[in-house]
Amino acid sequence: MSLHKPILTSIAFLTNVALIGVVFAAGPPQVDPAESPAGQDKSPKEQLHGVVSAARLTPALRGVPHQVRFSSDGQYLLVQVESGIYILNRRPLQIQTWIYAPDVLPARFSADSETLILATRGLAVTRWSLADNRKVDERILRTQDGCLASELSPHGDLAACLDPSLVLELYRTDTGERILGQQIFTEQERLAAGIVSTGLIPRNEGTAYAEPFGYGFFYTLEDLADREIFGARFLFSPDSHFILMLDRAHRTAVCVDVNARRKIGCPGIIKNNWNATLCFVAPNQIAVLDPDNPEKSQILEFPGGQLVTKLDLAARIARDARGLLAAGGTQAGPCRGWCARGPDRCSRAFASQPACRQCVTHSRHSRFGRAR
Repeated sequence: MSLHKPILTSIAFLTNVALIGVVFAAGPPQVDPAESPAGQDKSPKEQLHGVVSAARLTPALRGVPHQVRFSSDGQYLLVQVESGIYILNRRPLQIQTWIYAPDVLPARFSADSETLILATRGLAVTRWSLADNRKVDERILRTQDGCLASELSPHGDLAACLDPSLVLELYRTDTGERILGQQIFTEQERLAAGIVSTGLIPRNEGTAYAEPFGYGFFYTLEDLADREIFGARFLFSPDSHFILMLDRAHRTAVCVDVNARRKIGCPGIIKNNWNATLCFVAPNQIAVLDPDNPEKSQILEFPGGQLVTKLDLAARIARDARGLLAAGGTQAGPCRGWCARGPDRCSRAFASQPACRQCVTHSRHSRFGRAR
């Protein structure tokens, strides 16, 4: 019996194994970027327009920004991320301080740009001096039960809370004075809206954790407080004269005249169009952007509901829920289009269309879509 053929087969097999080992040990081939063919550059490129200046921050900002806002005088900039807030000086552009503040509402600069106001969902309010770079005041506006929904006014001087008994409360953040406390739903309205005190709730809703999974029961509305899962959100007018509380989940809208300290009627179009995106464009005007029928988008007097102007808009909510663009036409002609991720793409999409006169963006940093 000849052994030459099995021996040769074994030698060939071992040789192949050795060659494969050498290839794996050497790793993937190294490509010299200078020798890459034209058009094969994989490095990300900035696509910015109208940049006046740029600076690299040291240390770099960390986290995904939920809000970026200038102070009224333009001297400060806040960048709010999941775990806290960076405060930056504008000239020179550099980080002034970091405030550890997880699970807080969108922070606000005071009207005089001297103070930063922070508040938790349960309305524990902190005031931070920008000039002295230190905390100057801290107070708890509510001592029990928490809030089903809460929000600071544009300059942080007021704080709104819907408490578990469905009373709308309004506080002054500097003194803690409660200036409004009104039951906003009758029992009949509550039943019609389907607002119940018991039901199922995902166990991980309102938390940053994936576990435990499954569902549990809530037996009172207090169980939903301070967890941002009830569904309501507040919109303040720019001068804080009016508040609109919108709850799409229960198809309810409540309007309040803050100066008169009473509940008032809401424009009918709000209650007839629950898919619309709403934003105040003036102290007494509100834009209603209809994503399903853009030609029905319009600006109305608030709270009267009289038509100010129709907007020939394309208003589409991005599928990933990260943004919305609305571009209006002029007599030069209509322009339509939409932008999914903010004003940078808005400028690119419409810079070449002189007929466009307005770009309105709406971003979300929670499932209920707070405007910023």
